[in-house]
Amino acid sequence: VAYCAGTLGHGVEDWSCDACKKYPGVSATVVSNTTTDANGFVAWDPNSQRIIISFTGTDPLDIKNWIDDIGLIQTDFPCSGCKVHKGFYDAYKSIEPQVLAALAHYRQGHPGTPVAVTGHSLGAAQAVLCAFSLHLQHGITVSTMYTFGQPRVGNVEFAQAYTSQVSHNWRLTHHMDPVPHLPPNTGNIYRHNSQEVFYPDFTDLKYTVCDGSGEDPTCSDKFIMDLIVTDHWWYGNFNFLTGYTSCKF
Repeated sequence: VAYCAGTLGHGVEDWSCDACKKYPGVSATVVSNTTTDANGFVAWDPNSQRIIISFTGTDPLDIKNWIDDIGLIQTDFPCSGCKVHKGFYDAYKSIEPQVLAALAHYRQGHPGTPVAVTGHSLGAAQAVLCAFSLHLQHGITVSTMYTFGQPRVGNVEFAQAYTSQVSHNWRLTHHMDPVPHLPPNTGNIYRHNSQEVFYPDFTDLKYTVCDGSGEDPTCSDKFIMDLIVTDHWWYGNFNFLTGYTSCKF
């Protein structure tokens, strides 16, 4: 659904996209920044009785260039010794005021409602930064956290702090998706947070709950070479690229 928001597509603003129609009654607010191309939405879902914060990835038609240009520069994050990818953090910070305003609106209308955060690709990195920022800086506990095809977000200190403080966190990886291998973890400058759940094939829903290290060598990390970009779009028998094109054109 998030690929139908902001600069990438249309349909979330009035909840008219094909994917939106599968979840009737949802009220959503689009968050977007044309400079950073950060996009997503905050929504109240009466079906699950949750507030949902969802972030989209980079333009699927430009994913190869994004992979090639991802960079390694880090910046400080407000936990002890923590550093995170500067590009990911700048993207999230560019829409954070919109996220907080929309979240406050829905929490006022639905007090005590659980908050769930999710994202795919670049949006998965923003989801991690959002969930941890809500916890550390605003005292808001995220009840459920799912990311799909998430890149590494920060250093070892960040990964450990995030994993220990953000509960019900599930990081889904698929087969030979290249994005979870970025940025590279050479020298532990970057490290994945737990909890990884590895799907070896998109044609069924079999999965492995990986060890708690964030870098289980029997899961996504067992693939080093010959990674497959198309695996980045398939998660849970759903093709994110197909969803994107239905909103774009």
